Amino acid sequence: MGQNFAPRRNERQRGNTMVETALVFIPMIALFFGIIDFSFAIFIQSTFEHAAREGARFAITFQSSYGALDCSTSQTTCITQVVQDNASGFLAGSKSDYIFINYYTPDDLTKPIITCNKGTCTTPNDLPETMADGTIVRYPNQTGNIVEVTIKNYPWLWMVPIWSTAPTPDMPNMTPGAGIGLGAASSDVLGGLAVGAAQPRAWAAEPGGRLGRRQLGQHSGTAAVSTSGRSVGQRPRSSHAAGGPIDTS
Repeated sequence: MGQNFAPRRNERQRGNTMVETALVFIPMIALFFGIIDFSFAIFIQSTFEHAAREGARFAITFQSSYGALDCSTSQTTCITQVVQDNASGFLAGSKSDYIFINYYTPDDLTKPIITCNKGTCTTPNDLPETMADGTIVRYPNQTGNIVEVTIKNYPWLWMVPIWSTAPTPDMPNMTPGAGIGLGAASSDVLGGLAVGAAQPRAWAAEPGGRLGRRQLGQHSGTAAVSTSGRSVGQRPRSSHAAGGPIDTS
């Protein structure tokens, strides 16, 4: 009588199925989480670009208030809040540390007049400063200067490990708990003030006397002096500032 090999073949087939499932399942899970990881990172990046753009748009209008905030005493505080409100909660609370606000003169787009972060501003360039055309820049957010709103090094942690045989600084080997820094930037030229409007301070601790605000009559409520050859209130054309991806739309 011939032997029946059917049960043995079925056992081998079941074993093959388990091995094949394991070989397919692991790459499939990696692909699934990879799609989620990269999609979410792209979403955050796009959100930050929008938030930075809204912050720059707010800055060039010299609004006196934003919600309950008084922008006349610290323009950068209001700009930071605008960025936070447009960042879908990713920059809420202490995460405002990732928001930087720079002011530049038209003559030098490589070194900011001041850099503000976490309510504190540093002044690499002393004012007043005379530009090539003879215009005297007496304060950071003077009409005709450039404001840049930047979000820097927001950490995005990968959910699954990614390993590369040739890692780069922009795409290193990823493990859970390690990630990359996301960011965005937007800049524009500061426009003119409305007739009769007072020039807001760039930040609360700005030394008004040193920067010459009283010489320009800003604290007395007089109209701002145009420094770019345009009449007060005329919208200037956008200008790119150096350093990082700049959006002027």
